[in-house]
Amino acid sequence: AEFDLETPAAEAWLASKERIHRLTAASALGYSEHGSRFLDDVVALLDAPVAYDRLRYLWAIEDILGRELRKDEYDVTASPTVRKAQAETLLQNGQTLRELPE
Repeated sequence: AEFDLETPAAEAWLASKERIHRLTAASALGYSEHGSRFLDDVVALLDAPVAYDRLRYLWAIEDILGRELRKDEYDVTASPTVRKAQAETLLQNGQTLRELPE
């Protein structure tokens, strides 16, 4: 595979076709001081078809935000339609998410 050396590794891994790369990158961003820079990219992954993956992405998002998301903000086990709407709302409220109390 050819890599663009100007693309941040986190961005490349989050966009990878390999799910293990996406999961690893999201998890690492939860611990990184640069995680908030990629918050929208991780939120976009919440549409994953596998519940385990969605849970791991949710944990990464919560680590980036420094707080747990309420079930009405995102429910890993909700129907695909509900999850998609919740993820879209999260994307639209990106900065606001960081300011909401627990």
